[in-house]
Amino acid sequence: MEFGKALSATWSPDSRRIYVLFTSGDVHVWDARELKYLRALLAPRSAIPNDPSGNVVTTSFATCRQGRHLLSHVTFYRDIPDGTLGYLDYVLVWDITSGGCHVVRRVNLRDPHHHGRSTRQAVLRCSEGDDSFDVLSNTEDEALFLDSGSDGEASGVATTPVRILEELRIAALSSDGRRALCLEKPPSYITHSFCVVDTSTGQPLSEARERTGRHIIYCVQGRGLLLGGHDASKPPHRSYWNTEDGTLFFLPPIQKMDPFTFAATSDGSVFGWTAYGGPVVFERAALERIPAEKD
Repeated sequence: MEFGKALSATWSPDSRRIYVLFTSGDVHVWDARELKYLRALLAPRSAIPNDPSGNVVTTSFATCRQGRHLLSHVTFYRDIPDGTLGYLDYVLVWDITSGGCHVVRRVNLRDPHHHGRSTRQAVLRCSEGDDSFDVLSNTEDEALFLDSGSDGEASGVATTPVRILEELRIAALSSDGRRALCLEKPPSYITHSFCVVDTSTGQPLSEARERTGRHIIYCVQGRGLLLGGHDASKPPHRSYWNTEDGTLFFLPPIQKMDPFTFAATSDGSVFGWTAYGGPVVFERAALERIPAEKD
């Protein structure tokens, strides 16, 4: 079987299925134990271009904990004949049982100056008691959008998300969509400050902490998000936010660290990273940590 280029993969919550997202926008499903192909979740052709080629900028791909819904988000760019870069940005949610697809967001950005409107990250915030869900997405210019969906709306027609918590600058979202890492105040080239907030209320869940240098989003992959301050005269000050439990870690200054992926243990005693095409590096340290909830 040939499905094209794979963009991302994730496990079902019970680890019995493997979901693989391809550039076509379709998701193909395998049995994790026998590696047997099971089925396809087909993206509505109205949501995906006829030629989905281009350079992928960001992806998000995950199931909700109940295992009923699956979200995919892809932003990629390609050259437009007039010489500009064209961005395509979409978010889809499948009902895994019925195969229905809910198109949350589809944005064409032909002006390269509008890249800030594209989606940086998208997550599912699923209800514990029924099959309803919310889709939260934050953009490159740190705005937060909400789309409320249900199985009855899985029609393949795009909906329009609503911006929420407009007074906040949202750097990242937790994997369950219930917490957000927020820039406490407009960053400068001198300092930046983060705190964790509740996405339903906007209320802070942790104390704010100031860091040296302007903030940079390095990567949103796996269990966490790596952020960093940049000061050309000093080693960078970086922070790591665990998107699963909401803990914020502060790393010691490390000069020769150009991370592609990054991870840390839950207690902050060990962290590691890989560089682009380079080795895997591990460090032992007692990282300063701020828990997700205030004591």
